[in-house]
Amino acid sequence: MHKAIKWSDIKRQLIAYTFILPNLMGVILFTLAPVAFSLVISFSSWDYVSPLSQISFTGLDNYMRMWTDNWFLASVRNNLIYALATVPSAMALALAFACIVERFCKGKSVIRLLLYSTNIISTVVAAYVWQMMLSQKGLIPSLLSGMGIKGVPFFLGDTKWALWVLIAMAVWTNLGYIFVLYMAGLQNVPEELYDACTVDGCGEFQRFIHITVPMIAPTTFFILVTQIIFSFRVFTPVQLLTHGGPGSSTYMLAYYVYVSAFQYYEMGYSASITWVLFAFIFIFTMLQWKMQDKWVAS
Repeated sequence: MHKAIKWSDIKRQLIAYTFILPNLMGVILFTLAPVAFSLVISFSSWDYVSPLSQISFTGLDNYMRMWTDNWFLASVRNNLIYALATVPSAMALALAFACIVERFCKGKSVIRLLLYSTNIISTVVAAYVWQMMLSQKGLIPSLLSGMGIKGVPFFLGDTKWALWVLIAMAVWTNLGYIFVLYMAGLQNVPEELYDACTVDGCGEFQRFIHITVPMIAPTTFFILVTQIIFSFRVFTPVQLLTHGGPGSSTYMLAYYVYVSAFQYYEMGYSASITWVLFAFIFIFTMLQWKMQDKWVAS
């Protein structure tokens, strides 16, 4: 028999829902509704200074247009280079530092704090520091010139160097965060495994390959997924250091979304780029998720 529904139970549930209603309304109004609206206008042409009544449906024109747009293609290329350079480099350096500190160093708390400070610093502050160091009369060009090196490039204004400056800054900024995660992962590796490996005559490199790497694979997987997502969302360093230049050498997808929307007033085209960016991130994440069973220890 079905249990009779009591008014007291309904009242209790209504009271419970009233507590989450403000947060639910916030999610609907400021997250779900804008996402749905961006999907709608991605198939339309609209500058946000015109009334909504002037939105004109254009079908797949925005999505077809971007594949012949040299600025969009440059943004995709730069973003892929940026991700492929920053993520492995930052992860490798952070893992190396974590293993060295965990194995050989004293005062680990102080070292962790010093390395993590790169992540605590605001991206805006870090960008201005890098700008001061790499400007034409900055610290690094002045040092190189003082050492007698001729033809020192203007790093932020050179098409060959500007993107690599952003990559170097990203590695420096993310190093502390990844280092702390790896330090936490290394704490969970049983010392008995290292002892058994030493008894079997394994060296430091063999300990690292056969014990450390497999045991911290879940940590590596988490870092890899999150860092790839972050690398496709890079915006602030581009906006503050290079403005996408020189030329299109440092244009990124997130920055091109901003430029299309707020400089060229093409909200529909900007929204379509946003959804393509979402598709890139989603595909990369799903591929890694499918591959995790092959290399992440259970």
